[in-house]
Amino acid sequence: MSSHRKKNRSHLRHISTVFHQQLWMKDNFPSGHSSIAITLFLFIAKENMRGEPPSMKNIFVSLGFSEQGLRPHLFAFSRLGFCKLVPSSTDRRVKYVVATSKMIDLTNEFNRMKFYELQSST
Repeated sequence: MSSHRKKNRSHLRHISTVFHQQLWMKDNFPSGHSSIAITLFLFIAKENMRGEPPSMKNIFVSLGFSEQGLRPHLFAFSRLGFCKLVPSSTDRRVKYVVATSKMIDLTNEFNRMKFYELQSST
């Protein structure tokens, strides 16, 4: 097999993996059809797993989406029980976004998926 064909197979496998990840997220994540919502969800989960729940301001500055674009998703996640908005004990203006076990469980399920083993139905 030529190196060109091997490279194409590798690229196809990667593309297939990303495709299946997106399908899974669409079916399982809240507002899974929205790239903004998925990015926000994963950012909140990642920061909480690092032990540093992000402040709302940090989210708005870090993700490159408008505050107006992020707020509805953030409040929907809170309403659905995926995160809590917790006021800072030192500054009443600051609110931290703390992941709940529901968010962490879904993120862990996503991490356990072996998308590269899924067969494409398309």
